[in-house]
Amino acid sequence: MSRHDDQRLADILAAAAAIADHTRRGGLDDGLVFDAVRVRLIEIGEAVKAIAAPRGRRTAAS
Repeated sequence: MSRHDDQRLADILAAAAAIADHTRRGGLDDGLVFDAVRVRLIEIGEAVKAIAAPRGRRTAAS
């Protein structure tokens, strides 16, 4: 795993912690909480897409 992948994994953990914090402040029926959680989920998705696939393994797109 590359150093960049380590940073992306740290970003994922930080976004997950932020989601937990947001949902402690209110439910998803609160528009601001919903939007904050949605943005963090987008960040997680982008970080996951950017993590390098291990060599020799096929990705879903392959």
